[in-house]
Amino acid sequence: MDEAASGRAMPPGQYRVEALRRLAAGLAHEFANALTAIAGIAYLMRSSATVDQQAEADLEEIRKITDEAASL
Repeated sequence: MDEAASGRAMPPGQYRVEALRRLAAGLAHEFANALTAIAGIAYLMRSSATVDQQAEADLEEIRKITDEAASL
């Protein structure tokens, strides 16, 4: 909650903490968006009838890595 929403002034150091919190939340959101896109594309490619065994294994590895990264 920021100063305008709470109606109270923040202590001087609190502005930096709030700015860092918002930055971290924004980065986490963008990271999640990128993982979702990567996982979705890998899923679609894996569903293709023209994927060979090596590509299938590579796409499965991408799925595992994106699942692990999403749980961070």
